[in-house]
Amino acid sequence: MANWLVAIAIESPADGCDWRLLSDKGDILTRGFASLQDLADIKHDRFVLVLPGQNVSAFRAVLNAKNDAQLRAIAPFVIEDDIAADIDGQHVSIGYHAYETRHYTLAVVSHDYMTIWQNALQEVGLVPFKILPDYFCLPKNSEHVTCLLLNNRSLYRYQDWGASFDPDVDGGLIEKIVQSAAEKWDYAGQSNTIELSEIAHDTSDSLDILAAQVVNEKFTLMQGRYVVKSSSSSNTFKQWKMPLVLAMVSVLIATGYNIAEGLTFKSETRVLSTSVTNEVRRVFPGVKRIVNARAQLKTLTAGTGQASDFLQLSGLLSVGVQEVEGISLDSLRYDARRKEIQASIMYANYEELTQFKETIEALGGSVREGGSRQVGNSRAGEITVTL
Repeated sequence: MANWLVAIAIESPADGCDWRLLSDKGDILTRGFASLQDLADIKHDRFVLVLPGQNVSAFRAVLNAKNDAQLRAIAPFVIEDDIAADIDGQHVSIGYHAYETRHYTLAVVSHDYMTIWQNALQEVGLVPFKILPDYFCLPKNSEHVTCLLLNNRSLYRYQDWGASFDPDVDGGLIEKIVQSAAEKWDYAGQSNTIELSEIAHDTSDSLDILAAQVVNEKFTLMQGRYVVKSSSSSNTFKQWKMPLVLAMVSVLIATGYNIAEGLTFKSETRVLSTSVTNEVRRVFPGVKRIVNARAQLKTLTAGTGQASDFLQLSGLLSVGVQEVEGISLDSLRYDARRKEIQASIMYANYEELTQFKETIEALGGSVREGGSRQVGNSRAGEITVTL
């Protein structure tokens, strides 16, 4: 069971952080306050940094783009007039895609502020799994604006928009800002008065509430230049990727045979297992029959070269599918000349696709997006994975 270490920042790295250690179900295991250096000594599996929302502005905007690269290119210019600063000095993260209206949430924070925290975390050896503003740690309520009052700020969230305010900001102004944001929400369809729903303070610690939401919250500021690729994890993967991938692919192919024996597994694992088996036949045309997949695979991959590339890429895909819930794999095809795998995938939203790509890239792979199309409530897209 994975443990999540959630650090809730006050302002700057020098101020220290409130922290909570959680189970992967969101249960609080322990809590405290510590410097970043001391946080690094707490045993954990995933580290999350929650930044004060006063430094991160959220907007809803319509973006028409075919892929991730186009989205990132046009997003800053769509909201440039709404930013009271040079857009070139701002980091824009994209999330919460509403396919029906083409609306996205754009979270804007200065590069200077992100870099300060990035450098501070690197200095003490903390590698974030995600970074997000505090207001996106509030529970969603489809009918009310969720509100939480802390000692040094007040937090508000309506659907996929949020904001935090300093204590000295006039309450009447806050109410107008929140009401305006709620009325502009792309699903609201009307401008009725939106009621505030303040989270009670007597049943649970306020920071516990924020920390508990982190486990299932998909938004992250770790996009673009702030995607973490630690040198240590990269070097480790270079040393161990062949044994890891061989084991993964063997398990996947074995899974296909176990299914035939009556066991039930996730549909995407079955698809990947079948695709890998088909590609093994194509990559190794001399293999006429696959009787014992694991034994034959071990023999075929005893060396390096074409087989090694194919299995490493297959392993990266399989890890991504297993790590990111909601991603499913329809098919894959290996191009031996280009040393790349072209895969057809299904995903529910932009956040899942981003997390899927970041998982593969963190292990040393590279992902290129092709076209995508709407299929019911999901997206079908093409990606190319290389080493």
